[in-house]
Amino acid sequence: MDYSESTVAGISAENRRLLQLLHRSGAGPFTTGDAAELWRLPADRAGRLLRSLEAGGWLARPRRG
Repeated sequence: MDYSESTVAGISAENRRLLQLLHRSGAGPFTTGDAAELWRLPADRAGRLLRSLEAGGWLARPRRG
């Protein structure tokens, strides 16, 4: 598989940066609103990004209940 410099091990440089921000915030579990605020994105876009990262296996989102 040939990856560009902006993609390493199947994750883009931008998504790695966003994951780093979440990890380094050290807040433990976070909400979509927390991610949106940290990333300075609208909540709907942050939610889509979180779902995409979860689908790629880059983070786990606990389920309610």
